[in-house]
Amino acid sequence: MATNGAQQHRFDPTFTDTVINATGPKASPRMREVMTSLIRHLHDFAREVELTVDEWAEGVALINWAGQMSTEKRNEGQLVTDVVGLESLVDEITYKKAAEAADYATQSAILGPFFRHDHPTREKGSTISFNTPDDAQVAYMHGVVMDAVSKKPIAGATVDVWQASTNGLYEQQDDNQVDHNLRGKFITDENGEYAFYTIRPTPYPIPFDGPAGKLLQLLDRHPYRPAHIHLIVMIDGYKPITTQIFDKDSKYLDDDSVFAVKDSLVVEFVPRKDDPKAEFELKYDIGMAPNDAKEPAGTAQRRGGVRTQSSVSESPASPAVQLGKAHTEASPNDAEIAIESLLTLSGSRSAPKTPATESIHESSMAHAPVPKLARLLRDGHGKFIFVGDSSNLAFLQNIRRLARTAIGQCGLTTDPMRHAMIEAIPNTASFRTPSTFNLKPTKAEAEDLVNHYMLAASGAIDLFDKADIMQHLATWTEDKRTDNPTADAIFYLVLAIGARNRSTDDDDLSERFFSRGRALAISSFMDDPSVLTVQSYVLITFFLLSACRRNGAFMLLGIAIRAAYALGLHRSDISALFESRERQTRERVWKSLRVLDIFMSASLGRPPATSEVDGVNANMEGKDHIYEDMKMGPLHSSWMLRICFIFERILNEVYCRREVDVQLVNSISAQYREWNMGFDADLDIEGLTESGTAISSMSLPQAICLAHLKGSYYWSIILLTRPFLIFDVSSKIENKDENPKLASPSRSANADTTMLSEACIDAALKSIEVASDLVHTPGCPKRPFKVTNSLFVSSLVIGLAMFGDYDKSFPLLSSLEQAKIVLGQLAKHDPSGRRYYMITSYLQQAALEHIRRRDELQTQRRRQGIHSIFGDLLNKEPSTQQPESEQDHAEINAAVSSAPVQDGDPQNTLWTQRLEDTPDKKGPTLTTSGTLASASKDMVGLPSNLDPNLATSGNARGDDFLNSWQMNDADAFNLPPHAEEFPLFSLMDDYTSGDSYLDML
Repeated sequence: MATNGAQQHRFDPTFTDTVINATGPKASPRMREVMTSLIRHLHDFAREVELTVDEWAEGVALINWAGQMSTEKRNEGQLVTDVVGLESLVDEITYKKAAEAADYATQSAILGPFFRHDHPTREKGSTISFNTPDDAQVAYMHGVVMDAVSKKPIAGATVDVWQASTNGLYEQQDDNQVDHNLRGKFITDENGEYAFYTIRPTPYPIPFDGPAGKLLQLLDRHPYRPAHIHLIVMIDGYKPITTQIFDKDSKYLDDDSVFAVKDSLVVEFVPRKDDPKAEFELKYDIGMAPNDAKEPAGTAQRRGGVRTQSSVSESPASPAVQLGKAHTEASPNDAEIAIESLLTLSGSRSAPKTPATESIHESSMAHAPVPKLARLLRDGHGKFIFVGDSSNLAFLQNIRRLARTAIGQCGLTTDPMRHAMIEAIPNTASFRTPSTFNLKPTKAEAEDLVNHYMLAASGAIDLFDKADIMQHLATWTEDKRTDNPTADAIFYLVLAIGARNRSTDDDDLSERFFSRGRALAISSFMDDPSVLTVQSYVLITFFLLSACRRNGAFMLLGIAIRAAYALGLHRSDISALFESRERQTRERVWKSLRVLDIFMSASLGRPPATSEVDGVNANMEGKDHIYEDMKMGPLHSSWMLRICFIFERILNEVYCRREVDVQLVNSISAQYREWNMGFDADLDIEGLTESGTAISSMSLPQAICLAHLKGSYYWSIILLTRPFLIFDVSSKIENKDENPKLASPSRSANADTTMLSEACIDAALKSIEVASDLVHTPGCPKRPFKVTNSLFVSSLVIGLAMFGDYDKSFPLLSSLEQAKIVLGQLAKHDPSGRRYYMITSYLQQAALEHIRRRDELQTQRRRQGIHSIFGDLLNKEPSTQQPESEQDHAEINAAVSSAPVQDGDPQNTLWTQRLEDTPDKKGPTLTTSGTLASASKDMVGLPSNLDPNLATSGNARGDDFLNSWQMNDADAFNLPPHAEEFPLFSLMDDYTSGDSYLDML
């Protein structure tokens, strides 16, 4: 700060010079020059911002953190310099000097933190991809290394390449990739040529669990890098080149998180012809500057790199500039930036207080806490999307939290995709066809696609009778007119679903059918509600779900539901006024809406848009309009609608209220018993069997429908009981290091919660069996999204149960492996299946690690008892450990008893008796995250070594926080480390539901 006149200098003006002059005489001139400038700028920076001691400590902690995280496989310190642009700036400075060497030298770029020195040398024309993912696009990359001055090819140059896989991980980050996957060195031949097969790169987020990720959060920046391939080119006599090349079709070209993109390094992958090994090719020539070459400074930088046939730099306008313009036009507004900033900070250990937090009163803490922030994830377009408590992602986030507490960091907790919602983003422009273009297939092709549609729709939507649609199909295919939008819209959508579920090779065909059908539906059925409006939008929704576009499906189903309400389809008494054929059509459409709505509401955690409360399908028996006093209508009511009614009650009474207790479960279980009653005998009502026909003789569509029905039944049980399983497992993890007799009673599960946990596990086991049988049935649809969802949810339950040691009494290991195998089969055709397979693999590895540690601990405890009696040859110190009693030993190895929920068992006598034999004891009330909803000082999931005074002091000083990056601002509070798993912020409730924790807010 400058002085004038009588003003005294606020800071010692000679202090910086004193530090600089302390440099000894033996320091090299360059070291003296660099450190003098660095010290001067650092001191000026500290004076300018008036840096506080606490802020200085935060910076030191970040540097320490980066050093602690850095390994041979991950250079976190380098990554920190990348996100602040330092490496790119140094590269730019270095390149400006190298630019004097030659006109056409290839421009450089940063090295990045994932380079290895031991890349194997490979043959020209070979591949570097050895674990090629199903979603990868194989590309053939080739080019010439040439002298940037003479333009002559250079033989014997080394071209070193490496890149990430489609999951965003380099091979040293991913145990599922073989060593040196997507890495290799190639030696140019006598013509200077190099060539190899690889995969087309995809964007990915940099590791987000360290200081670099924390910086990005605090700076309100995304972590993504555009699709790129790394290159190092070297040969004696030439200046080496370290660079990256970027796919021009990639996102994030204009806002790379490490600022490495340069216009001349943006390249174009083009379709490759007559090569069954590759879909695309990239020709990229590399110009090297001789060591002795000299030209005016700045020339090479202006001209970029070697111009090749596929180089984007040839175009008049740089694609990066065009993308930058597009990004500017679609840039997020200030409100969105503020939301993301708030979300980012809320996931940290130093989250600032929000207005919603300040308004919470102590009296409200007796029930499930209201979330202070919605759970928002980014979709494929980078926009915020809401997911709620019942969603699969919320359940997964709870499991990640518990896994991190149980075994620490693992693949499950550090999954780079854990903050994103997987959504397929098709290139819709590729599938647009002129409205006059006839897409109609032949009659035989159309009939085959309709057959596949009927299989895919079985048990999910029931819009058409097969005989009717086949009859009209023959007329439609022979009609050469292109101006019949009513029939065209329906048939094109039906064919699109059939093609989507027939084979992966039909994906382009299905997209073309869908694009035409959707356009016709929007232009024909938007103005006035009709049954055709509802049918067309149900078909659109079903296709989008099959194509892993859940948010679009959720949005468009809302149009169908509102149209249905406008038509009175939700009222069975209104439908009864129509003649028989029309009535059946209305009822089938309503059932289809209910199934899709309940499926998406439960899986995405969003409130259901349909209800039977006003549908006269459910009858009120009491004065109060509550679900407990409602009964489904007569026996001719659909079994699927009945299970949807139970789903609706669970979603509204458990997940909307965000708490559950044993009494509520007992009430809902009565509806399950009623649903089970006479199930097998009345399957003909659902259209599954004809009267007197055995289940074993069902057709494939009937078998698929029955599998969906059973899967829905088991999934609903999982939804209802999983808070108890989470609570039970949380209690066991917290007490894992204690003698079972000394475990805190307030944190332990009682008999009811244990039984409900067992019910959740049993439902998951049976759901996996049903799904496995169906998927292995010849002719099963390729994208049965309901089956994929059931498998994933059940896998999560099984994996979580293994952390609660239920593998001692249930066949969890084999069941999880079975689910993983089936998901692997579905992953061949379905993006969500691939994602679920990856998560299940991570979960399996984490659960096995927990079992290994548990078995080691139990072995140690047994040996301590043995050694206290007989002594220990390896340890001469006398043991103070008392031998375990028989009861202690039994408790350590106790296997929880199984109380399976049997198909067709309407009584469930044991379960009912055990839940009702203590009417005065309500049992614990849990939040949907599996924590106690009542005010309690015992917080399940908090590290046991934290100072108990932390709750009232607001300052963390426990061992878990010594190395954490905390802000000591008065408006900040500290969360346990697993709060880093940020976007599902209702997990913050786990640490604020007790009275004593209000002081932390």
